[in-house]
Amino acid sequence: MMFASPVSLAPPIKADRLRGLAQMGAKRSHLLPDLPTLGEMGVRNAEISGWYGLYAPAKTPREVTDVFLAEVLKALREPEVQERIRNLGGEPVGMTGAEFAKYLNADIERYSQLGKRINLKLD
Repeated sequence: MMFASPVSLAPPIKADRLRGLAQMGAKRSHLLPDLPTLGEMGVRNAEISGWYGLYAPAKTPREVTDVFLAEVLKALREPEVQERIRNLGGEPVGMTGAEFAKYLNADIERYSQLGKRINLKLD
């Protein structure tokens, strides 16, 4: 079994050199729109997706992080930036700090529950 990004797998799958079984994300990738997700195949609560987040040191003044966030969100609205992210297999999403914290905590909980379900032990 192999796990890789849609960007690296899409060309071999489209050329029938590799058979894709399912996508790990919650929704289908625009790069492989005919490849179902695990959820569509009946496998629930096993979604795995990648994301990028930006962090600042804990004592960074709120005024600085607010300006930085505003500029990042502005950049994410640019068509060229959105196209570049999509061409890499991603989906541009901008979040506030509070939204990102909620998303991150939900991710941690989901992976924790998945680890328990499959009896994953850490050394």
